[in-house]
Amino acid sequence: MSSDLLISTKSFFKKSKLILSYFAIVLFSIAFCGKANAQVTVNITSDLNNVCSGTSVTLTANASSGTAPYTYLWDNAAETTDNILVAPSSTKTYKVIVTDADDNVDSATITITVKQPTSSSFSIDACTNYTWRGTTYSTSGPKYFDTLNVAGCDSTITLNLTITSAPDAGDISGITSLCANGTTTLSTTGTGGTWSSISTGVATIDGSGVVTAVSAGTSTIRYIVTGSGGCANDTASTVVTVTALPSAGTLSGTQAICETGSTTFTSTVSGGAWTSGTEAAATIDGSTGVVTVVAAGSSIMTYTVTGTGGCSDATATRTVTITAAPDAGDISGVTAICSNGTTTLSSTGTGGSWSSVSTGVATIDGSGVVTAVSAGTSTIRYIVTGSGGC
Repeated sequence: MSSDLLISTKSFFKKSKLILSYFAIVLFSIAFCGKANAQVTVNITSDLNNVCSGTSVTLTANASSGTAPYTYLWDNAAETTDNILVAPSSTKTYKVIVTDADDNVDSATITITVKQPTSSSFSIDACTNYTWRGTTYSTSGPKYFDTLNVAGCDSTITLNLTITSAPDAGDISGITSLCANGTTTLSTTGTGGTWSSISTGVATIDGSGVVTAVSAGTSTIRYIVTGSGGCANDTASTVVTVTALPSAGTLSGTQAICETGSTTFTSTVSGGAWTSGTEAAATIDGSTGVVTVVAAGSSIMTYTVTGTGGCSDATATRTVTITAAPDAGDISGVTAICSNGTTTLSSTGTGGSWSSVSTGVATIDGSGVVTAVSAGTSTIRYIVTGSGGC
């Protein structure tokens, strides 16, 4: 190889080296300038975006580009890490500012939507107890039930419960059968109630439980204790029966009879029984009313119709008077006299009067003196007038 070629070769390599060096410098500059101008970027992600109040949410700042390491500043949380834990009570927007090693800055925001819990209440008045959502309560006061609302958040339902004891009308006692002119008093083991009669045309009742009969029939008597606070009224009842007054009717029959006679008493009402007040004077058949004389005197005959349904017996009376039979006695004295004569007759009887059947033959005065008028016969009588049915 000639010296000229060697020199040319050296010169070529020398020039080439310079060119390569320049190219490397240019490339380095371009590469260096491109890295210096890259902008850091950031976005925020969360594990939950829609939450209930008080729920914890993790927010993560995702930085890229720029020059690591990155620094973080959360304006709403004063945190400097790439992820933070927040628990917002209402919808809130969070912002993070990211700075890279070359002081390039970027920021991002994220809004966490917060759904609120709810509460509601209602009131119930119940009797004795109340069952709500599977639980039976027997005392008053607020009762709570926790559930989720339509947003999926906690919801508390409050039941304001008032429990009232059931009224008690008790048990009614007392006489329930009475006469149409009678009264009776009912009582009950219950308290605080009022009395009433369904059929006031049969019986009425006052506030003290005194029943007054009005007419024959039946009436339901009620004792009602008014319910309150969700309790229905409580009623105790009994049936009162009012019986019509019995009547012995109107009595009839001969009252004055001779001791040799008889009589029968009757009543306009059947079903009664006869009795004699003085059986030494007269007896009476209990069912037929036939009076049998025992001796002169008097007896009060009683006709009794037995009372029912709380009524007393009904009675009516009629007096029978028995008179002794009159006694004219036996006449004695001369009974044959001359047509111009007289005679005196007498009798063992007393209280009578003398008479002659044929006064054309003979007359007789009150003393029993017979005076002949003409020949013939005449019946002389001594008459004792009967009385009292004799």
